[in-house]
Amino acid sequence: MDLKITAKKICSLLTENIEALKDINLSENDSLIASGLIESFDLINLMNVLETSLGISFNLDMLNIENFETPESIASMLNNMKMKV
Repeated sequence: MDLKITAKKICSLLTENIEALKDINLSENDSLIASGLIESFDLINLMNVLETSLGISFNLDMLNIENFETPESIASMLNNMKMKV
């Protein structure tokens, strides 16, 4: 059974894999991009981590910056992706 990807899981993946976030207590609705917490290289790293750890692949139409703004928006995008498969 596939489990829903939670924003809490995304927060864990972010703090474990993005150097700039390692010492931050990240919450589900924290702004990642607009606040400057992560930059473009971090975003690429995050996409790689998500693809590897969750076994997914991103299509170009998913590369909307709004999808990556908060851990909650990332989880929502990923759950929508799973529904389409």
